[in-house]
Amino acid sequence: MPDSLPNWDLTDLYDDKGAGAQADLQQVQGRAEKLAGYGGKLAEETAEKLAENITEYQAISEILS
Repeated sequence: MPDSLPNWDLTDLYDDKGAGAQADLQQVQGRAEKLAGYGGKLAEETAEKLAENITEYQAISEILS
């Protein structure tokens, strides 16, 4: 097993020496932490709030993809 993680070339997605990728990761972290606050509580939420959480999850997934 290698001792380090692979280095990915993201220049096709980001042309700013990694600043954009770091900004996306920070944004996703904050959004995911907020979403995690609903853990174990979704059964008590309204259908509207559940739909908002699903939409937020999809948005996070899109950024990471």
